[in-house]
Amino acid sequence: MRARQTAAAAAAVAAEASGRSSSSGSSSSKRHECPICFECFSLDDELRPKVLSCGHTLCCSCVCRLIDSDAAAASPLLPLLLEVAAARRRLHELQQQQQQQEQQQQQQQQSEGLLSAAAAGATLAGITSPWGAFGAAASVALSQRVAAAAAAAEAAAAEQQRLRSLLSSGLLAAAVRCPCCRCWGRVAAENLALLQSAEEEEQHRRRRLEQQQQQQQQQQQQLQMEQQRRRDLKRRPREAEETDNQQQTMCEVHPWQPVVALCGS
Repeated sequence: MRARQTAAAAAAVAAEASGRSSSSGSSSSKRHECPICFECFSLDDELRPKVLSCGHTLCCSCVCRLIDSDAAAASPLLPLLLEVAAARRRLHELQQQQQQQEQQQQQQQQSEGLLSAAAAGATLAGITSPWGAFGAAASVALSQRVAAAAAAAEAAAAEQQRLRSLLSSGLLAAAVRCPCCRCWGRVAAENLALLQSAEEEEQHRRRRLEQQQQQQQQQQQQLQMEQQRRRDLKRRPREAEETDNQQQTMCEVHPWQPVVALCGS
């Protein structure tokens, strides 16, 4: 009987320890999540971690919802937060477009170098080629598109900064009641530790995307080189044809058929 009681007590202690470890593991795994919406903190404006004066950390969306529910701000903050997020996405799209335009401009400049060399050869041969004027017009149009994309990106960045300033001032001025401890307080600052971890995750994601893009570019370059090699093989220069004609000889077995080398029969 004592042995059974001892075994039962040991099992209870083990179960309690495992429960504590599992609860601590679950809490440690959720330390990067908002305790209200259970969304992981990130660099996005909606999920940026905001530290309240009581010490608890909530995401920006939940803080704005709490402030709006208590009407603690002069104007609703959640619609303003959505505008900031939309401006951020718009800026990201414009920056991508600007990078694409710049890459196209670089490719255009490289192709212009080849066209200028071809035009110079045509001029020496006495042939008039329209590629020069066409390339200049295309270059001017592409330069205008690049300038327009850069101006749009700058305007979007300025608008995003303005909206973020309005949101930050509204968050700092409004009082909020923490749902974790039910204490009134204000937004003290952003959780720098969580922001740093989120930034590291974002950097890892960007590195993976860059590696994938580099691999795709390398594959495209290899494919282009292979296609160019095949085109070069199909094109046979005149010098090689003249050399082959000079090397032709008559076969003793087949005197009616000129061959490049003796058939050996």
